[in-house]
Amino acid sequence: MAKLKVGMIGGGGPGSFFGMVHNRAIALDASRELVAGAMRTEAKAALRAAKDYGIKGYTNYQAMLEAVQKGEQALDYVTIVTPNFAHYEPAKAFLQAGIPVLCEKPMTMTVPEAQDLARIVKRKKVPFVLAHTYTGHPMMMLAKQMIKDGDIGEVRKVDSWYNQG
Repeated sequence: MAKLKVGMIGGGGPGSFFGMVHNRAIALDASRELVAGAMRTEAKAALRAAKDYGIKGYTNYQAMLEAVQKGEQALDYVTIVTPNFAHYEPAKAFLQAGIPVLCEKPMTMTVPEAQDLARIVKRKKVPFVLAHTYTGHPMMMLAKQMIKDGDIGEVRKVDSWYNQG
């Protein structure tokens, strides 16, 4: 079976955390491969970051989308790992083009933007996935099972935090 071809928007450059996390997840089961990216907002940095990943680089997501539409770049879906405020525009562009999107959370910065994406997904019948990866971590799965089995009694409060950067 051929691997799915994935494009990444964001996630490149020094100190980028989420790009490498998504790259590892994409390669985890050998069913997908990262092949292209528009990984930074500055054109030269975007191309340099893609080179560091060993993939085809684009200066911005619009250029990557244009290459797909012209048949110059094959992509089965894109993953959006830009800073939070920059999720909506690329998600909208790729969904409107009929290309599935996996988007880091938050989906958008406003409810109207989220509603707009939902309308596009429904109209175009194109997959859109919002990443909630923590539910797949072994410790979270164990905690869920322990709660389900009644091993720890009634859960009245959960306190957790995630330090990054």
